[in-house]
Amino acid sequence: KTAAVYKRRRSCYAENSEGGFRVCGSGSAGKEDRGMESEKRRGERLRRSGLKCTPRRKDVLRILEQNSQPVTAERIFMALKEEGTGISLSTVYRILEALAEKGLVLKISSAESDGALFVLNRRVHRHYMVCLGCHKMLPVDECPLGDLEKKLERETGFAVTGHRLEIYGYCRECQKARSKTNSH
Repeated sequence: KTAAVYKRRRSCYAENSEGGFRVCGSGSAGKEDRGMESEKRRGERLRRSGLKCTPRRKDVLRILEQNSQPVTAERIFMALKEEGTGISLSTVYRILEALAEKGLVLKISSAESDGALFVLNRRVHRHYMVCLGCHKMLPVDECPLGDLEKKLERETGFAVTGHRLEIYGYCRECQKARSKTNSH
């Protein structure tokens, strides 16, 4: 049983259509080796940021690494629960807050979603379009605020350290669904 859990913990998790997570991959030896490298890298990231390297912190980082979309603490908790990891939701929240405080995770507070969303800080500057229908988050390819930041710094002397932009609306699929609903 321990070996099976060990292999599952190094597998890829993807969100399924019901909002849960499914395991991708077979946990073959090559994948286990890559998983071990990734686990070492996670430990190094935690130590470099000044956080103690614990199995649960590495578990939370792993789930975030496997999701390109921002996810809630509840989704992370459910993914860990499905693989048999003994962790409470409050512990997931505490870990996420500590990771966000150290800059390893970005916390996205949105008035349109229930609670915060979390995404691994890949040190890539990114903004999102948020669908109000299905809550899908689509990355924006360019940053329209770079020139504005420079202008504000020049004009006001304000030292800009960062920004975040979220654009709200409806994705194509939700627009189609809304138009069908409104036409009936």
